[in-house]
Amino acid sequence: MILVPISIEKSFSSIKEIVLLGDWCINSYTSAIPKKNILSYHWTDKNKLDKDVKYIEDLYEKLLPKYTKVLNKYHHTSHSEMFWRIVCGFWLKSFITVAYDRWFMAELAFSSYNIEEIALLDVDSYSLIPKNIVDYGNLCRNSDEWNSYIFHEIFVRLNDLKIHKFNIKNTKKTKSKLNILKNIIKSKTNRILSRLAFFLSKKNEVIFVDSYLPIKEQWRIENRLNQSPSFFKFNEIIGSNSININRREELNITYNPKNDFEIFLISIISKQMPISYLEDFKNLIEKFNKFPSYLSAKVVFTANAHLINDQFTIWAAHAKEAGAKLIIGQHGGGTRSLKHDSYLSHEYSICDHYIAWGEGGKYHKKNIVLPVNKFSEYIPKSTSSKNGLLHVLGFNHKYITHIDSNLTLSKYQNYIKDQKFFIDLIDSKSSKGYKLRANPNSINAGWSNEFDIVGNNSIDNEKHFIKSIKNNKLIVATCNQTTFLQSLAMNIPTVVFWNSEYELLEDSVISDYKKLYDIGILFDSPEAAAKHINELWNNIDIWWNAPELQTIRREFCNKYMYTTNNKDRVLQWSVFFNQLL
Repeated sequence: MILVPISIEKSFSSIKEIVLLGDWCINSYTSAIPKKNILSYHWTDKNKLDKDVKYIEDLYEKLLPKYTKVLNKYHHTSHSEMFWRIVCGFWLKSFITVAYDRWFMAELAFSSYNIEEIALLDVDSYSLIPKNIVDYGNLCRNSDEWNSYIFHEIFVRLNDLKIHKFNIKNTKKTKSKLNILKNIIKSKTNRILSRLAFFLSKKNEVIFVDSYLPIKEQWRIENRLNQSPSFFKFNEIIGSNSININRREELNITYNPKNDFEIFLISIISKQMPISYLEDFKNLIEKFNKFPSYLSAKVVFTANAHLINDQFTIWAAHAKEAGAKLIIGQHGGGTRSLKHDSYLSHEYSICDHYIAWGEGGKYHKKNIVLPVNKFSEYIPKSTSSKNGLLHVLGFNHKYITHIDSNLTLSKYQNYIKDQKFFIDLIDSKSSKGYKLRANPNSINAGWSNEFDIVGNNSIDNEKHFIKSIKNNKLIVATCNQTTFLQSLAMNIPTVVFWNSEYELLEDSVISDYKKLYDIGILFDSPEAAAKHINELWNNIDIWWNAPELQTIRREFCNKYMYTTNNKDRVLQWSVFFNQLL
């Protein structure tokens, strides 16, 4: 048997019996492979998931102090462990997760089948060293080439096997010239605004970066803080693409591996650590003169820059080490209601306070509840004059990068089938104004056309989601993310369905979500959701405005999507920051 661990656009009909490592390997060439020859994903076992979450977390905490020591030696610095946790802890935990995931699936394949050969891509390993955290995420989640390299490093350790390397032309979608031009214009506009605001706001004590707050509200808050309006955009232009392999050997740590996986992990971390943490680290620091002095910052607030911008994390780590408080805002609807969420555990480990969207969900002593920053005031009009049904899709990347209890890789194909089934079940009166809204990130998620459900369906192309949901009679959400919280908080009729096996909830939230099931907002199958919609379509206003439903909706939103009017929101946020100064 020959094992195919990634998606390879190649016919294997003339080769031996094929085994696919998972659904992510499915494409037009492999779609006919029988189910018995596709491995079941290991983290569909909930007990194993619980156990592995703890193992990965413990291993991360053991390795972080080791890499703190060698990174300080590499850069001739003496930064704290917290400094490096902020700078590269998110990457390190993710990479441990990724390496463990690929390693275990490889072992599972050998224990389940008589594997004699491996099919991989012929790749240049040096070109697959990430430039920064964003580049790492793109490579890890979407790149068959990068994952082929990781699997190659695993397989040469597991067994003496014959490895076929295929040189396949890159067929990835490229951005249109118009989109590229729009991104260039947006980037230049941001840089100009940032430079104009810099001279006024460089002495600000509270620094806002990617706050999710509407910019006018952020400026009103800053006015209440007696500081100038700001628009800080950290710039991640890499000053050097040179990779010093010899110097990377300085990252060898003193650690006693407990198993073969840990031996493999330690051997590959130095080869894959992003350039921004090593060769380009000082170049990024040298550009700090474009931003406020981290020595004068007293409070740093962000909603997501700590996850996507290495220059910001390096600057913020300096600021926190100099005494500033790091405040992180909740950035997703399902974030604190999921049983497992490695993003959230990292955020709690680095912040001084965490701005939560409500008191419901995972409790932590660092939580501070403030009105949602990712929201706009809206008083809904009657739905009777609207006829639109907006079907909002979730998505999953092809390859896993972090552990959370949302839709798992192995269930994504079932998720797509559920969506197609739901569309077929909507009757003519409901589907007259039907529109499908795909997640914009799904375009680059890496899945083959086998997972596409757009087809001949009417597509919602409204750029701004909030505008889109305002204009429809009913919103249908399909995963535990921000979408359904926004429409609920805006009091727009909403029906949600997902398979509870896909969405594992934190124990403390189950009773609140059950109320949504009981009142007919949340359903466990596409059949039940479609039946409900077909029955109530002509009387949505009556159903939605029923006193019992509205009471449950308000209670749920107050716990998971706390909102208020814009004026009061500015006041509450201003009071919070003033207390930190």
